[in-house]
Amino acid sequence: MGYTHYWNYKNPISEINEIERLKKEEYKRLREGKSNDLWEDMYKFEKKFPKKEELNKRIENHILAFKDISKEINHLLKNLPKFSLSAGNYYAKDKIVIKGGLGKGKPTVTDNKIWLNGDNSKDLDHETFSLDLFEYSPMYRGDYDMEKGVFGFCKTARKPYDLVVCVSLLIMKEHLKEDFGFSSDGGVDDWGHALSLYNKLFNRKPNEDFYQEFGTTEEVVNKLIEQDYTNVTETV
Repeated sequence: MGYTHYWNYKNPISEINEIERLKKEEYKRLREGKSNDLWEDMYKFEKKFPKKEELNKRIENHILAFKDISKEINHLLKNLPKFSLSAGNYYAKDKIVIKGGLGKGKPTVTDNKIWLNGDNSKDLDHETFSLDLFEYSPMYRGDYDMEKGVFGFCKTARKPYDLVVCVSLLIMKEHLKEDFGFSSDGGVDDWGHALSLYNKLFNRKPNEDFYQEFGTTEEVVNKLIEQDYTNVTETV
């Protein structure tokens, strides 16, 4: 499907909605004669899910996490390099310009929504990169996987905004922790510029899951982080 990044987000708001949907379905099924003891069977069914108190606590944590995510992505957008050497340097001579989700206007980076793209006016946009704290609930109910959460992806086609997408995914993983995971069509070398910029802006290395997902080591990542990406485009 082209050069793409993928993620799964276990959104607790969506999870609560999906649990309620499943409960209603099970109650209806049991009411239709599939149970000798309706309330006992419903009690056993409901025990399979996390308690509402636990989910409410996760919602609180995610609200705080999104505030940190938006703060750091805004910091990223204010401190972007002129060019991107992300994803194999395919667009190294094209300046990074970040627009809204449709490739026009300003990007949306708030405490509950991330929505951005490349520059449509120069054919440097591709698929929208979006993550929403309240997305998929309740109107997307039924599409939620209780084990993996919501599946999302963004095909950047290696265009300059790919750098912003990659750094944003690293930021999201840092703050959403085990409730967020991502993978990529790119190898660790394709992520070199993103890893370096992430480290420069936030003084952090990627979450430990990154090494396993990309089949790499801390030594390799450290070498990529230490590379100088500032003036390479002058000779490309």
